[in-house]
Amino acid sequence: MTAVDGEGESPFSNEISVTPDFSGIFVSATVEVRPRTLNLKSSGRWISAYIEVTGECECSAADVDVSSIMLNDAVPAQSNPASVGDEDGDGTPDLMVKFSREAVQDILDVGDDIELKITGLVGEARFEAYDHIRVIQPGARPLAMAEKTRRRARPFCIRTCPIRSTR
Repeated sequence: MTAVDGEGESPFSNEISVTPDFSGIFVSATVEVRPRTLNLKSSGRWISAYIEVTGECECSAADVDVSSIMLNDAVPAQSNPASVGDEDGDGTPDLMVKFSREAVQDILDVGDDIELKITGLVGEARFEAYDHIRVIQPGARPLAMAEKTRRRARPFCIRTCPIRSTR
């Protein structure tokens, strides 16, 4: 694109290059992460995510750039294995991608409702989808259980003896 004055002949005209910025264009998507309960002491290899492109977009899960997919802006999706199918049987294709279980476990806290954000590109547009899972660490008592136990504990008394005067 060339920018010139109204006459089109000014020596003060400048040529500029313009690159469109598509970073503000979003596509609707949903995601389901499995397992639904993540055991931090598990030695499994993968965390799976099933991504569906939804809404008015003329694109599908097959158009998602697997190399752009991130979990919580920290863990990249593995390029293999990745496949398009219909995991939930709703007639809309979904893209299955895998994340390193070890890398995901390193960034998550224990809790019953842990939010995971999956982001990526569909063509030049971005998508962002969220799911919630439970994260456990066997052997560690959840905070809610510790609170119940604390409330049920019997109070103890310290016997006091009268102070004897040594006069």
